[in-house]
Amino acid sequence: MKLSIVLAFTILLFNNAYSRARADSIPHATLHFYRAYIPKFVAPIKRAPIYINDSLVHELRGNTIASFNVNAEGKVRVAVDKKAQTEIELKVKFGKEYFFK
Repeated sequence: MKLSIVLAFTILLFNNAYSRARADSIPHATLHFYRAYIPKFVAPIKRAPIYINDSLVHELRGNTIASFNVNAEGKVRVAVDKKAQTEIELKVKFGKEYFFK
C-alpha cells in the first residue's frame, strides 16, 4: 500500500515537472493587460471583457493584471468590447511581450 502511494506520488511529480518543461519550451509571445482602479461611482462598469481573435479570454476587473501567452506569430486582434469598437490589430513575434492599459 505504501509503495503504491509513493509510486503514484513520484509519477505525479515527474509528469508535473515534465509538462512545465514542455510548456516553457513552446515559443510564444505574452500579452499583459492592466486595468486601473475604478472608483465606486463607476460601479456599473465593473469588468472589461478582453477578446483575442474574437474569443473572450478574460473579464478584467479594476486594479488587476492578466497575462496570456499567444502561441502563433502574425496578426492578432485584441478588443475590450464585443462590438470591436476598441479593437487593435498587432503583429506578434515570439519572445516579445506586449503591454495594454
